[in-house]
Amino acid sequence: MLEFPRYQYEGCLPLAAPLANAWVWAGVIGTAAIWILIIALTPVAVRRLPRDCFVNDDYFKFPGKGERGALFWIKVLFRNIAGAALVLIGTVGLQGVLIVMLGLGIMDIPGKAKCVRWLAKIGFVWRTMARIREKAGLEPLAKPE
Repeated sequence: MLEFPRYQYEGCLPLAAPLANAWVWAGVIGTAAIWILIIALTPVAVRRLPRDCFVNDDYFKFPGKGERGALFWIKVLFRNIAGAALVLIGTVGLQGVLIVMLGLGIMDIPGKAKCVRWLAKIGFVWRTMARIREKAGLEPLAKPE
């Protein structure tokens, strides 16, 4: 249990201590849940990739001209926030290059196709994606040049 220093106003401390412990446990459980979710969903994302996603230039382009209402921009904002969170978790949380690639793949930023292709060419990343697709019985991804 957390130890709190004695303050001048001790009457408030008994009310704050259980709440502080609850926030600590909520943070621990939330972090563990995010890790488990990412580890479980990464193979699903790799299996859903089209075979030619790393060689097809149209795969990573921003959606074409069309009706762009409020719902479209909300979706773009949500995708960019979720992608940035995945990139942050993949780099800071040491979850791995596949998580960074997944985050970059769903974001709408310039230069993401080049960056994702460069990451995909890394040996252990390519072998991991190939192994995931092989276990699922899918054809291997086309390797970028």
